[in-house]
Amino acid sequence: MTVTLYGSVTVTLPNGWKVKPHPGSTSAVFSDGKAFFEVHSPNPKAKNAEDIASYALGTITPGASILSKGNEKISGFDAAYYIVSKGGTKIRITGLDAKTRLTLVERAPSGSYDSYKQIFEKIRNGIRFL
Repeated sequence: MTVTLYGSVTVTLPNGWKVKPHPGSTSAVFSDGKAFFEVHSPNPKAKNAEDIASYALGTITPGASILSKGNEKISGFDAAYYIVSKGGTKIRITGLDAKTRLTLVERAPSGSYDSYKQIFEKIRNGIRFL
């Protein structure tokens, strides 16, 4: 299934993943019932991918323990990410400095996060900008 967000971003989901209702929000949440992939609007004051990720880290996962961080390209655009742990959940927060700036959040129980890494990577790398 492919979903268009913000009128200009497409996200392709693997089989078995569904859109989770998130009333009153500018976020899109997708899940297979155990793990979640979320797309959020970033802080409008952010100047780059690192700013987007850093702001989201403090607002989405305050107090989380940072396990690692890094930089990469997603669909040819700069991205910065943090992988954190909070309350038995492992979370990756990515700031994407693209045509439409995005905050990506991937969540899974800590014990099963590694089994979702390839699925999350496929969703991330399948993001397209119209």
